[in-house]
Amino acid sequence: MTPTRCTQPELQAVTGYSRRTIYSLVKDEGMPCERTGRQGSKLFFNPSEVIPWLIERERRRQHPKTGALSLEAERIRLIRAQADREELENEKRRGEVIYFSTALDIITSVASLVANRLEGVAGRLANELVNEPNPAVIRDKLLQEHRAIRQSLADAAQDFAERSSSEAAGILDAKTTAQ
Repeated sequence: MTPTRCTQPELQAVTGYSRRTIYSLVKDEGMPCERTGRQGSKLFFNPSEVIPWLIERERRRQHPKTGALSLEAERIRLIRAQADREELENEKRRGEVIYFSTALDIITSVASLVANRLEGVAGRLANELVNEPNPAVIRDKLLQEHRAIRQSLADAAQDFAERSSSEAAGILDAKTTAQ
């Protein structure tokens, strides 16, 4: 049967903490206790409240949360940030990452290419198809145009891939030479 209250000396015997440490935990960290009501009074502890509180305190000390304001939590956050930075640098060296501005240039170029090619379809095919009664011929002409557009996109993508790999190799060579 668990006692409903214990004294400070009894809690010292159970936890192995000194009298001063227990007082500090009550005063500075808010460990749950009962006071007799007068200054210099005895402290009483409810084991069913104190033991979970001590376990949670120890867990926080051993595994501080990233968002906590403790020095240990800041150290862990800094180590994680450094590891993320190193991982990103390694990915850049391997050519697995491109800069946002490069990606934006590519997307803009592709969008412009598609828009120009699609706008030109009507002008290129209007004269050829104006007197064409056969739907199969019309369909074939449209498919040829679509294939030409897809091929120009594939060519643009290939050019980008070659340019990116040569740029990545140049950056890697420059860094290797600098070291």
